[in-house]
Amino acid sequence: MEYGGKIHVVEPGKTLSAYTLKANAIPLKGPAYAYSDMTGVQTRLASGEPGWYREVFDSCPGKSAEYKLLKWDVEAPAGTWVMFNLRVADDQAALAKAAWYTVACISPPGGQGQAKIDGFKGKLIEVEARFIATGDLNKPDTVKSARIKSFAVDYRCVAVD
Repeated sequence: MEYGGKIHVVEPGKTLSAYTLKANAIPLKGPAYAYSDMTGVQTRLASGEPGWYREVFDSCPGKSAEYKLLKWDVEAPAGTWVMFNLRVADDQAALAKAAWYTVACISPPGGQGQAKIDGFKGKLIEVEARFIATGDLNKPDTVKSARIKSFAVDYRCVAVD
């Protein structure tokens, strides 16, 4: 089960590459294997890559938005940090092709903060948080990661140009 409440099932195939992911598959069927890595820890331990979280917001349905501030409350233990990136567009296809812009890097100890993002305007905004962890990836109990308590985007709705 993921953040949005969707349940995913991996249906067995003859080889690992033949497995298929079925989104929103309910109920589980027969010997299907269900696994969740909602924290991203398993992915990080297996790959050494930073974890990330992305969310798309349609701030003003039917209108455009002028984005003002990105606000956050982050806990960042020593050796960790969080980077916030964003991109803006008027539709999903354009958003998928839009360039990412880094707007903030939060280092230890973290805390509450904000960054001006008043140069961005569009119908959709996608915010990405990238997590850099510390510790020995071969010893999971030593791994520490930053934690986002909250984040928000301040904006103003405007008529579509």
